[in-house]
Parts: sequence; C-alpha cells; structure tokens
Amino acid sequence: MGLFSRPARSSVEATPQAVYARAIDGEHVWLAMRGEGPLVLRGDGVEIAVDATADVQPDGELLVAVVPVAPALAELATVDVVTLRLLAGPRATPVAWAVPRVDTGPALLTPTTSDGAWQLTVEDDAGSVVVRRTRLAPVHTIVSIATDGDDVVITLAGGARLLASELTPPEPGTTRAVLHQGAPLVRHRNVLERPHASVGLPPLPGAGCDLRWLKDGRLAVHRRDVEPSIEVPQ
Repeated sequence: MGLFSRPARSSVEATPQAVYARAIDGEHVWLAMRGEGPLVLRGDGVEIAVDATADVQPDGELLVAVVPVAPALAELATVDVVTLRLLAGPRATPVAWAVPRVDTGPALLTPTTSDGAWQLTVEDDAGSVVVRRTRLAPVHTIVSIATDGDDVVITLAGGARLLASELTPPEPGTTRAVLHQGAPLVRHRNVLERPHASVGLPPLPGAGCDLRWLKDGRLAVHRRDVEPSIEVPQ
C-alpha cells in the first residue's frame, strides 16, 4: 500500500534547474544544475554527452560539468547554426533556468572559438537552457601592432603585414573599420566590454587620425574633426 511511499515531488522540484550555464572561453560551456543525470546536449542530428560530477553544497547537491562543445561540433563545419538543448534525467527533461536571466549591463564578452570562425552562446529559450554555435563572418586575426620607424606595422595571422601609412583615412569626425581583402581585422581574444579604453595602441604617423578598438574587437581608424583655422590679425 501507499503507507510508506515517498511523497510525490512538486513539478518545480522535479524540474531540473540550471543555477549556472555559460560559455566563458569560447570553446567550453560551464554548467551547474540541480537534478539527476544523465545530462546531454541534443540538437538536430547531433548529441553531446555531458560528463557531470556531483558537487555537494550546503543547500544540496549540484551536478557540475565543463563541456567541450566547440571540439565536439568540429565535424559540423558546413552547418552555419547549431542549436543544442540541455536535457537531464532518464526522460531527457529540458533543463530550466533556476532564476530568470536578466541583463545586468556591461560584462565580460564571450570570445570566439580559437580559430575565430564560431561564436558559442548560452541562451534562454522559453525558460530552458539552450547552447548555440553560430558561424561568424570571415575576419583577419591581428598578431601584433607595433611602431616601426616612422610607421605602424599591423601583422596578421598568416604573415600578412599592413602599414598604417597606407590606410585610407575616413571622413573628418568619423570612424571606419580597417579592412584587408574585404574582411575586418580583429583582436585574437576580445573579452573586454570597452577594449579601446583598456588597450593602448601606438599613435599613427601624421596628424588627425588614430587607431581604435571597436566594442566587437575590430580595429578601426578614427579621424578627428577638422580644427577651425584661426586668423591672426596683421
């Protein structure tokens, strides 16, 4: 009979909940959740088994894992967008967010994968945890920017070198991204909310222009407004 049976858990308690889920380094997803395993990230024709371990906390046990999502999806090079839903337990129940996600303002940005071709994001899809890998537009990764005599040399991955003196300046008072063969030049790792204010760049030769980092990690040239001429009385 039901005399000694355990009381049924509420639907909230039975639902697996993520207390933390984030792609930090552009290659892996860090997870911490309440609920029972096994865990899996499942999408259209793809499945990534999550090797989770138990972490005992004062308020209960968590399942924690670091999932190598980018390496696991390396063979899907022709798919522009891959969406993976986090599932848990014997019934593969979608994992909900323990606390609704709220935009808290400026924070560290998630870098791209090491090859610069993909962006991993962890998102809220109708209350459930979803991991998405999206193809990025072609870019040229900057290896170094250094002063060389009277010029500034921009060295790219692959060995190409650009001279700042050969860059076409934008119109006065405007900023324009630097392009090479039609693709922008980007920082290797862009994890800063305001990279221009945090990372110094060498001054450009001549007056009126300087190099700047845009928020998304692209390199740009800014041209200051033309200063009005001052007539000196004779």
